[in-house]
Amino acid sequence: MTTTEARWRGACLALESTVEQAIRNLDAAAVKIVMVVNPLGQLEGTISDGDIRRGLLRGLTLESTIASVIHRTPMVVVPEMGRELVLQLMVANKLQQIPVKLKT
Repeated sequence: MTTTEARWRGACLALESTVEQAIRNLDAAAVKIVMVVNPLGQLEGTISDGDIRRGLLRGLTLESTIASVIHRTPMVVVPEMGRELVLQLMVANKLQQIPVKLKT
């Protein structure tokens, strides 16, 4: 596993994680996104710091589960998509990060 792969794997959390765990993950991974995965390692959604801030403003606590802040339909790209096209998609959709769907 490369350093980059390890860094991105470090940005993954389980569905049953708490808001506090998501905040700590965002801080530790430093990639501005948490990828929420199921027990099979499949992407269930993403969480950004903005999602967490909005959840806290709605009354969530650090002990709340991340279920209500997960963005369940994130935009993903395939590895074959060219870098320039991915960058254009990110700019057009105002995204700072975008997950790559790996073949299973």
